[in-house]
Amino acid sequence: MKNMKSVLLILGFLTLSTVLYSQVEQKKYDFENKILQWQKEYNVEFVAIGIIENGQIEYTKVFHKLHGATDSIQHMQFDAASLTKPVFANAVLQLIDSNILDLDERIYPFGLHSEIKNIDMHKKLTVRHVLSHQSGLPNWRYMTLSGELDFYHEPGSRYTYSGEGYEYLREILDLKLGASIQDYIDSLVFKPAEMYESKIGSAAGGMNTTIHDYTKFCKYIMEGAGITNSLYSTMHKNHTYIKPNMYYGLGWEVSEALDKNNNYAIFHSGAGSGVKNFTVIFPKDQSSVTVFTKGGDNGLLIYENIVRSLSESGNELFNRINKQYAPERQIIVAEKKLEDYVGQYQLQQKIKFNIFIDKGNLRIELMGQDLMLFPISKDEFIANESTSLRFIRDDAGKIESLIIGQYGIDAFSCKKLANQ
Repeated sequence: MKNMKSVLLILGFLTLSTVLYSQVEQKKYDFENKILQWQKEYNVEFVAIGIIENGQIEYTKVFHKLHGATDSIQHMQFDAASLTKPVFANAVLQLIDSNILDLDERIYPFGLHSEIKNIDMHKKLTVRHVLSHQSGLPNWRYMTLSGELDFYHEPGSRYTYSGEGYEYLREILDLKLGASIQDYIDSLVFKPAEMYESKIGSAAGGMNTTIHDYTKFCKYIMEGAGITNSLYSTMHKNHTYIKPNMYYGLGWEVSEALDKNNNYAIFHSGAGSGVKNFTVIFPKDQSSVTVFTKGGDNGLLIYENIVRSLSESGNELFNRINKQYAPERQIIVAEKKLEDYVGQYQLQQKIKFNIFIDKGNLRIELMGQDLMLFPISKDEFIANESTSLRFIRDDAGKIESLIIGQYGIDAFSCKKLANQ
């Protein structure tokens, strides 16, 4: 009988949870009238959306492009991709608050990677450099032409987005704490934020979670992130410049003064093959939007539409993110000569992308992004502040390959495919 009462109590709790969950979902937003249309237009199978207003979770829902928001997919697991980084960074900040780490602690004594441990720049690398993407390490070593870990520049000298830096710090914490990342993230983040549907295996992009859980994480960050006010303020501060009005804090990108009330945003994106994610928090408004997508490479078009539709601050944020890059120098190339570069290219083994001409300008379409290419010399182009392209010709003068540079370093070698 006692066991029966326990079962009834559990069932009652589950029923109450279901009712509360249904009540949360009652609020309607304008994008609901368009979401399925966007999914079909951009060929994105699943879209998950979480919204916080006035510090409270108002909405979490998952959509399938053909079947809508069916009950069976509402707790679907998504690959968080780089939205893992703010979660890991939050754990690191809590360890700093507990005096287990220091923000400006040099981490070279651990010397984990034989490739860099004897490089002088390694001795300057700190926790702050890693969290603010100033480590000088590449995003991933496999992206470099050598395939080896090395420094692009001296730590702390400028911004270079780096997953390698986050993973290096994760390995150090594993040793220092004598625990796996799952263990200390469970203790420091998942349990306090009530994220019971999440698992993590790496710092830079190894988390599986649900839209419900990640929205809870955003609420946890809004409520102080489990750290002191002074460190919370430091998290939002300008640690390294990215572009006008945008910089990197600790674990988050920051965009300042989005409107006349000086509302600002902390945000992060995440991307992989078939995965495009975005989360943004507006601390002054106590509001937040998170969008996960999978099953298609055009999810960034959907998350941009959703965030723009919800607030003027969100609209202005994407105006800044998408602001056309203008190089300091460029040359004029006749459209007839631009035709040399047009075609399909292959990056690594499976990733194919197109370079084409639109309205007299050369453009590249890669992983859901469409960027204009600005010529700066013969066979050399710039896409934005961090990305350059250098085309390689064969003995006959025809384009045969392409080198994509990141932050001034040759990063990718791409083969031009024969015309189909």
